[in-house]
Amino acid sequence: MDQMNTCGARNEIVQKLSAQFKEAPQSVGVVDQSAVLEVFVSDAGTWTILATGTDGNSCILSAGDGWQSRGNIGPSA
Repeated sequence: MDQMNTCGARNEIVQKLSAQFKEAPQSVGVVDQSAVLEVFVSDAGTWTILATGTDGNSCILSAGDGWQSRGNIGPSA
């Protein structure tokens, strides 16, 4: 990510993802009782994976290009 701190207050990181990359939340999942994982995606295909603790602090775990949404992918028949 361009000049972005990898950890900080969730609201600040989310604002920067929106402003700099036009990314918005697409998916969320519970990691455990103390953290959630979110995937932010832009229409251009950039993506960021963000982990957030119950304290409101978040860390960017990974980011990249070429995101493709395919809906729910289940086991093949």
